[in-house]
Amino acid sequence: HGADPIDVTIRTQRTVERPDGSVDISLASSDLSEAVRWAFSFGPEAVVIAPAQAVSLARQTIDRLARAYGGDIASSLPDLELLSG
Repeated sequence: HGADPIDVTIRTQRTVERPDGSVDISLASSDLSEAVRWAFSFGPEAVVIAPAQAVSLARQTIDRLARAYGGDIASSLPDLELLSG
């Protein structure tokens, strides 16, 4: 792809590492879309939390999927500020 890698952080509840029972997974990727799709492979247990561009792309993708299936859920997703702490 040729672009500089972007660090994408994903929070998932599959492993107990943080006090709240979640773990942060970071990966370096030069393709933001690919990184978001990878995060989605964890299912609803995973949430993209950084960088803001990845969160925005995840929200846009979820919104498109919801509209395709007759709903609009992206507006009800948690705020990035709440998840990044």
